[in-house]
Amino acid sequence: AAPERHVQEFQSGLAYARSQPFASGDRVGMVGFCFGGGVTWRVAAAVRDLRAAVPFYGVPVQEADVGGIGAAVLAIYAAKDERINKNIPAIEAAMQKHGKTFSKIVYRGVDHAFHNDAGARYNAVAAKAAWGETLAWFGKYLA
Repeated sequence: AAPERHVQEFQSGLAYARSQPFASGDRVGMVGFCFGGGVTWRVAAAVRDLRAAVPFYGVPVQEADVGGIGAAVLAIYAAKDERINKNIPAIEAAMQKHGKTFSKIVYRGVDHAFHNDAGARYNAVAAKAAWGETLAWFGKYLA
């Protein structure tokens, strides 16, 4: 599926959520894991209403797309995840160059998918810590 489809699906879900009586329209955040982490980066670059994003070990967007990011991005990585981590220097430099709100956390001793409690790589300590950081990020940027 084309990456644009995932962005459109997020926008559709957001429109639906905003139509609900309990919705707070401007407090929009997104978290995604693995492939969903990559989708989170794409949504951040394409949806100006997104205020906070936390991609867990997702492939980031290219520098050409960073200008569209309006969200504060907290990127979560696993130290043993070499395939994904090779992207860190470029996205970190691009976010800084374009003046974006960006932070990253690399959890030592864990591998890709460390937050998946149904998988062999699950690490409860790192997962709990990363979730705490996620909630704190959302608390700061979606308050």
